[in-house]
Amino acid sequence: MQTIFNQGNDFDWFHSHILVGALVVVVLALPCFVIWELGERHPALDMRLFAQRNYTVATVCSVVGSSSFRDCLSLFIVQLQLLLGYSSSLAGGVFLSMLLLSIPSAAIVHELFKGFDVRLICCLNFWASP
Repeated sequence: MQTIFNQGNDFDWFHSHILVGALVVVVLALPCFVIWELGERHPALDMRLFAQRNYTVATVCSVVGSSSFRDCLSLFIVQLQLLLGYSSSLAGGVFLSMLLLSIPSAAIVHELFKGFDVRLICCLNFWASP
């Protein structure tokens, strides 16, 4: 059984009635969710935080940074399969080992940069990224 997430390429993204319907539901539900959360006394997601510039910039940078990191890893897996001839299970094993090694390396980096201004390090990281 094929899920809705795999139908975009098969049925042309904006000519499928199911996908267009899902898009309409999301476009209508998002403003309703924001209005609902702004009216709540104890919201699940406090939208008022986005009024603070630092929070908004940090959220946007986190989304862009994590998306670009995930996309680079996806391209790496495709490169392993197409250019180097890895099987999908072997490429997945490489990806899994990178994932498992990233956890202790994140802890080490956290300990190394405790005394530094994190904003400067983040700016240098985004500047040095290709």
